[in-house]
Amino acid sequence: DHTDISIETIHHYSVDTRDPYKEKTAKKNKRDEEPERLFQRRNKPLPKRVDAFPELKDFYNEFDELEITDKDRAAYEKLLKGLSAEEKALLKEERNFYKVDLKNLGGLVMPVVLKVTFEDGSTKEYRLPAQIWRRNPEAVSKLLITEKKIIKLELDPHREIADVDIENNYYPRRIRENKFRLNKPTRPGNPLRDKKKADEKAKREAEKKKQEEGKKN
Repeated sequence: DHTDISIETIHHYSVDTRDPYKEKTAKKNKRDEEPERLFQRRNKPLPKRVDAFPELKDFYNEFDELEITDKDRAAYEKLLKGLSAEEKALLKEERNFYKVDLKNLGGLVMPVVLKVTFEDGSTKEYRLPAQIWRRNPEAVSKLLITEKKIIKLELDPHREIADVDIENNYYPRRIRENKFRLNKPTRPGNPLRDKKKADEKAKREAEKKKQEEGKKN
């Protein structure tokens, strides 16, 4: 066995406040930030039948499921009335919950050192003992609870565990830097031709040596 631990996936969780003002507004903003799809762009200039016959329009032509309704407001108010002060505080939890999935590709169980980089540029290290693999030596998940949002993770930042493949130690994956060499095209090798050339060269050298010895005599 050898050491090769990989960061497979990271899942980000946050508390659903159940507040329609926050949740629906956030979903709406996310939807509006989505890029326009190809079929939408192609269909946009096409004539629509409802433009020629407005009477064909119904409720769903203007309906937006993310619009806040009186029903949403009433449901939220009813929910709050049934909660204790402690439960209401939980709904206001603003910390981030990250589930980090690790995979032991090499087979050798080792401690896990995670370097976390937050969106403000600050970093923090988590040092987890090898016992983290005790229930499953092949895969494990670790929950990280943070005040700030994580933008990057690095496994074994100080190269302590002799990991044979450091490229899967980054999340998101980094671009692998490589170089390629430019060479002029050459004729493909031919063993028979190479042997003939070597024999001819050896023959010429032998004749040259023989001539030099003859001159000396």
